[in-house]
Amino acid sequence: AGGTHTCVLTTAGGVRCWGYNTEGQLGDGSTIRKLVPPTTDILTGVRSIAAGIQHTCALLETGAVLCWGFNYNAQIGDGTTTSRPSPTPVAGLSSGVEAISVGARHNCALLAGGELICWGDNWYGQVGVGFDLGYMRPTRLSITGVQAVSAGGSHTCALVAGGVRCWGNDARGPLGTGEVQTARLMIPPTTDVLSGVRAIEAAYDFTCALMIGGGVRCWGHGGYGEMGDGRRNNLAAPPQTDVLTGVESLSTGSSHVCALMTTGAVRCWGHSYDGQIGDGANRRPAKVWGIGGVADISLGGDHSCALTTA
Repeated sequence: AGGTHTCVLTTAGGVRCWGYNTEGQLGDGSTIRKLVPPTTDILTGVRSIAAGIQHTCALLETGAVLCWGFNYNAQIGDGTTTSRPSPTPVAGLSSGVEAISVGARHNCALLAGGELICWGDNWYGQVGVGFDLGYMRPTRLSITGVQAVSAGGSHTCALVAGGVRCWGNDARGPLGTGEVQTARLMIPPTTDVLSGVRAIEAAYDFTCALMIGGGVRCWGHGGYGEMGDGRRNNLAAPPQTDVLTGVESLSTGSSHVCALMTTGAVRCWGHSYDGQIGDGANRRPAKVWGIGGVADISLGGDHSCALTTA
């Protein structure tokens, strides 16, 4: 789920997208919005997909990466700033990629050896190269042993040996250092935020971690209840206790969070102006009624999607 569009990966490895399409983020060669899922694939041989505000990327079975849509910040990675309404190869990433993460206007790719490559908007240092100039082509970063990466609104977080390291925009505390700063342009040399983490989710201006024991902890912007502990103020460091336990996986939107429970139920919290948490307005995790047997979830800007087993 992206900013205002949604994409699915079919069981046959095809990609189909619908929703807003002003910058070609649906990848069908046009800029015409689609109100229902199309019946044909725009791409095949795909392993995984990820969507940003107005662009989308796909990781192929071959280990190559293709992106399409808005490209003002060079997030397509083809060395230009021209928007691409069709899937376009990312320069230098024709093989060897294990996973991708798409932020608002930047992307990161995790290589097989635990190396990290990022590109696109770098106004706050979210690409992690030490200064705030945009990177039009993928750039290898000075970090190794990365298990997972999550690109947020204008910050990035990596999971290294169960520990969290974040860089980029820190105006509201999403880096979790406890000391709010304008930006961190370099990747921190040590795991200094939180340990014992299974998965990391960088949202627009906050961050959530899924702990090894199935608990959830969030920090950063909390004005809409994103922290899940009832507060409506920012939190500059990870809390010491979980706001929820028994969680299988986690997904974040612009200002809301949903957790897939081990039972197959879904609990959400945060901003709900557009009904994106499925149960009114909650500053604490609340069950989304009417769905069950959920296998996966994905949150966009202000909407949420669930894949059920039924």
